[in-house]
Amino acid sequence: MSRGAARFAGVISTLLAVDPTLYRVLLVGVVLVIVIAGFLLVKRRPGSLLVLRVGAALSLGAVLAFTLSPAGGATRESCNLDLSFAYFLGIERFANVALFVPLAYLASLAIRRPIIILAATSLLSVAIETVQVLLPGLGRACDINDWLTNTLGAAIGALLAGGALRVTRRR
Repeated sequence: MSRGAARFAGVISTLLAVDPTLYRVLLVGVVLVIVIAGFLLVKRRPGSLLVLRVGAALSLGAVLAFTLSPAGGATRESCNLDLSFAYFLGIERFANVALFVPLAYLASLAIRRPIIILAATSLLSVAIETVQVLLPGLGRACDINDWLTNTLGAAIGALLAGGALRVTRRR
């Protein structure tokens, strides 16, 4: 990452840490823009399939960058397997949900198989958590709650895509 990009990311991180509500609004806004754009593209205009595939690939890149980039945080030599519903209240959990919505949504629209994409993205989350525990140098912690929130985000994306596909089939 260039120095300018690192500074910009630092400013954004600081701003979002100061105002957690802004963080949630930003995440919801980004997801809404992607959902609306995907809905407009699903009508299969020339080039729309390519745009959906590229969007899904970029979403996958974002998921991998956010979940597998070195963080320098605390690591465990095992995975946390304690389910905690209080876990879902924090900003990080909200981000875990929001991160997987665009990936599942755009990929589901691109291949028109939301159930397959839901299963694949849930397995992707398991793979990410496995890599996090196997590579402690990343500074990431494996947690079953992360898998659960990622899968919840994927389910939301797959449901939205299923709805969009159904609406466009009726027209």
